[in-house]
Amino acid sequence: MARDPEYGTPILGDALFGRVGRSGPLNPGSSYTASLIAPLPGVTPGNYHVIIRSDIFNNVPESNEANNLWASLDDVSVDAAVLAVDGAAATGTLANGQAAYYKFTVGAGETLRLRLDSASDTASNELYVRRGTMPTRGQFDFAHSDAFAPDQEVIIPTTEAATYYVLAYGASVGGAPAYSLSAQTIPFSIRSVEAAEVGNAGPATLEIHGARFTADTLFELLGPDGTVRRASRVILENSSLAYATFSLGGVETGLWDLRATPATGSAAVANDVLTVHEGMGSSIVSKIDGPSAVRPGRLYTFNLDYSNTGDADNLKFVGLPLKGAVEACRLSPRALT
Repeated sequence: MARDPEYGTPILGDALFGRVGRSGPLNPGSSYTASLIAPLPGVTPGNYHVIIRSDIFNNVPESNEANNLWASLDDVSVDAAVLAVDGAAATGTLANGQAAYYKFTVGAGETLRLRLDSASDTASNELYVRRGTMPTRGQFDFAHSDAFAPDQEVIIPTTEAATYYVLAYGASVGGAPAYSLSAQTIPFSIRSVEAAEVGNAGPATLEIHGARFTADTLFELLGPDGTVRRASRVILENSSLAYATFSLGGVETGLWDLRATPATGSAAVANDVLTVHEGMGSSIVSKIDGPSAVRPGRLYTFNLDYSNTGDADNLKFVGLPLKGAVEACRLSPRALT
């Protein structure tokens, strides 16, 4: 299927509708008729011509190879089902290997959540979103993050004024369970917080998921004894994800609330999202992976893997004890002595 009006000139990216196989002889001057019933491929809504290519691998000797490729004289209009933003959810069934396509139009500056809810508890479903063009499993702007799960969610941190297209795909499904798909704008809010538990022996960084965060958003922790700790550093990944570091040395243990305050408007509070316990501080575990045997005078690559298994941030530089700022280390006969 192609939008190209130049008949008989399929281009890379044209959607494959299907194949029809045939075996047996075809006598001179004779013909045959075949039909194809197949699912419509996921294409961006518009008018399309159907391109037909016969003997695509050139297996049949012919006197005229020029008539093996042609396209329909008439085009066909293709559209996708409309998904209402802040409206009723779309419903259907999704079997193994089946795709469902939707579109929605939204204004600029919104934070949008798409949620796929399956009736199955064991299915593996996927959800993709793309602005202006129908997504595929390999080309998309936003995608689900919970692999092999029946229910999926996609957050668009900040929308543009445009039409977005959605692909829901059943990657591994038994039967054809029902599903619902909704698109909701999200007001300024806190959706979730990671990590859920830290110690009071030093600073701790929280991963905060929400909506409509800006560089002016103020993040504060509210303790059980009334203590208020303002974030000492905030890294804003996008309008729906922020990393906030808090100084928690010696604070009261127990359940703490998180408050996010916008530059204008009402604050959002997530209650009891953080447990603070008696801390032990950071604990760095590291190892070096590389070849077990090396030769003098040659270059080798070693990987330094390290992690913090403690309950507080470690803000010190962790690296190889090399003299000078270097990106590679050469082993020489002198270095081996």
